[in-house]
Amino acid sequence: MKRRCRPRNTLDCGGSEISNALLTPQGSPPGRWWLRVLASVWIAAATGAWAAVAAEQQRYDSAGVNVVVSDLPGSTLVLSLRPRVRIGAATGEDMYLLHSVGQARVLAGGRIVVANCLPPILRWYDSTGVYITGTGREGEGPEEFVEGGCANGMFVLDDGRVETWEHSVKRLKVFDPSGVQVSSLTANTRELGPGTSALGRFAGGYLMGEHRALGSQEVIDERRARPVRRSSWRDTLVFHRFGADGSRERAIGRVAWIEWAETVLPTEIGPFPTDIVVPFAPMGMAVPWGKVVAVGEGSRAEIELIDSDGRLTTIVRWKVERVPVTDEMIRTWIEGRLASDPNRDGRYLRDARRALEAYPYPDSAHLYSRFLVGTDRRLWVRNFRPLGVRTNTWFGFDSSGALACALAVPPGAWVLDIGDDYVLLVERDELDVESVAYYDMVDPGMRQAPDLGEGRASCSAGDRRGGAR
Repeated sequence: MKRRCRPRNTLDCGGSEISNALLTPQGSPPGRWWLRVLASVWIAAATGAWAAVAAEQQRYDSAGVNVVVSDLPGSTLVLSLRPRVRIGAATGEDMYLLHSVGQARVLAGGRIVVANCLPPILRWYDSTGVYITGTGREGEGPEEFVEGGCANGMFVLDDGRVETWEHSVKRLKVFDPSGVQVSSLTANTRELGPGTSALGRFAGGYLMGEHRALGSQEVIDERRARPVRRSSWRDTLVFHRFGADGSRERAIGRVAWIEWAETVLPTEIGPFPTDIVVPFAPMGMAVPWGKVVAVGEGSRAEIELIDSDGRLTTIVRWKVERVPVTDEMIRTWIEGRLASDPNRDGRYLRDARRALEAYPYPDSAHLYSRFLVGTDRRLWVRNFRPLGVRTNTWFGFDSSGALACALAVPPGAWVLDIGDDYVLLVERDELDVESVAYYDMVDPGMRQAPDLGEGRASCSAGDRRGGAR
């Protein structure tokens, strides 16, 4: 069941071609914007893993750019069998009922701040999970969260304050350690696209990411005896430096974002032409990481670090290669999609299967699908998870760009924060009850039964044989 599309003239803004020049929009591809948003959320939550390639570890300088190449870590840390702290319940007091947690972080002293979305409110808990205080409510006021908006982003500042981002109104709020709101401002993104969002604190201000749609590009669909031309395109993520007052200063780079393709899907009223994210394809991303921005596209084991002026300073590489997209992988993905909609009749499922089989699957999968700067100040990268692998593997890079350690987490959990010896997750039980769970990192070779206790492991003290020399 080989189903592939060979792209022609596809956009490639990733790799080492970071540019300050903005792309000129050529109109949005056909389809409904909400389908594109839903698809982007799905691809951002895709799981990951890796495959090793033999090569030497090294550091070198290339035309003034530091290049750091790392071997894979000698071992992979795992989670403790039981969480140290769990926040969430099916019934009881409101402050322990969680619905659609968007963000959470571990603060100094072990306190945990959680951004709940339904209702939109920030809640602070102590190191044992006991509720301390909460702030915010649903509404239009300066100290309220817009209905359905909540905190789409959360940034922990060095002095213990917490800053939130509300995407729908482009608003930033700062809360002191006691949970009191101390400031609020609205970012001036009017000259940018409506999808512009805050990626984090950067260079005394903020890094904003703008999603730009490019016009359709032609590909050759070689699945049929007679090749068929179809529309395909790659959107772009442009990132901008904003000042502390929320005003735009300049664009500092760009990267190829999401790969899209035209397709026709069955609906209750008949076939519906729409746009879909190409499954398994790379997706661009950027995140502030100290004094630089980490930029990656996922088509190769490489991340670029640029400074506040958009200059490329470091290229981070590690020794893996992309996993082939096999027929079995495609079938498993299709069955998973169909199983998520079990109440449809046989005809719909048959038409849906035919539509999913017609997707333009790439020859190989993206290498990674998410960046996260943890409380430990490392850059964590979630790798692609191939068929048959039961955990998601994350790689942690230290400030020098060296691959410091690897961590395996359950595929159904969403990682909120990673520290030097812990992981904070959102989990759902068999009744779909949501909770925030704090797990210790442990060495799999020393893992014990829950009643015997487990020794905590640390990324810093772990096996560093995979790091670059």
